[in-house]
Amino acid sequence: MIAIGWMACRSAAPAPTRPAPPAADELDAWADRACACTDATCADQVDRELAAVMPELDVAALLADQPRLASVIAARHRIVRCLWAHGTVAYGFSSLARRTEAEVDAQVCACRDVACARSFYRTHGAQILALLAGPLPTTERDRLHHGETAGDRCLAALRAAEAAPAAPDEVAP
Repeated sequence: MIAIGWMACRSAAPAPTRPAPPAADELDAWADRACACTDATCADQVDRELAAVMPELDVAALLADQPRLASVIAARHRIVRCLWAHGTVAYGFSSLARRTEAEVDAQVCACRDVACARSFYRTHGAQILALLAGPLPTTERDRLHHGETAGDRCLAALRAAEAAPAAPDEVAP
């Protein structure tokens, strides 16, 4: 009787916990996880977890650190390739495209002249394209490729300001 009562009061053993997914800036670890998948269920799970942490990735810091940026881009290509091998599109990276677009907008809108914006694009253009080149749902892809961004509007305003005739210093009588 005592043994039965003791067994009934014992709590069930806790379920084993999975290790926490890697942080967003540990993309090599994400690539290892994605490439270790043997089926679509695993690939889908990695993609969902990746989508949850991708907003943590600091695009401004990436653009300032070229070696790290190159590593992130290479790891992302590896992740996409491994997820696609199981039929998972890898939409987990779509927030990276949105954050890249927002960072480009912020940088261009901070410029006071067209030369500044051109310098930003010259310095970071290839990296920006690489960050934007991930899988995107159709509506996001179309908006990104065909929509007008805040950066586009800022650049247009800078161009218009530079093209406007200068006000005369003195008006003739």
